[in-house]
Amino acid sequence: MGNIFYITCIDSPEKLKPMYDKYKETFHCVYQKDIYTDEQWLEIMPLAASKANAIKQLQKLFGCDRVVVFGDGRNDIDMFELADESYAVQNADEQLKSYATAVISSNDEDGVAHWLEDNYTVK
Repeated sequence: MGNIFYITCIDSPEKLKPMYDKYKETFHCVYQKDIYTDEQWLEIMPLAASKANAIKQLQKLFGCDRVVVFGDGRNDIDMFELADESYAVQNADEQLKSYATAVISSNDEDGVAHWLEDNYTVK
């Protein structure tokens, strides 16, 4: 199965960008400013480790034929590209919003919960 790893680095762009450039072809790397703290983050994980690949596994396991996702950061982009519908919260990263089906209320306003209430009923 391989070794499991996930590395999060939080530092200045001057320190993190060279690491991103060095490893982005070898590993799944997400380089972004945190939308809540404005700190620069670099996440490094195996190439196959992604939210999109997790969704593919869950689709196969549960037989899902439709996927709706919610997100707020650049680490959600691959998931947004795969999903049938994708919703970014109002306070999400601007780049992520460009991949979204629509932008909903912020997470501070319980945007995801309200979207679910408005669009799904338990049967």
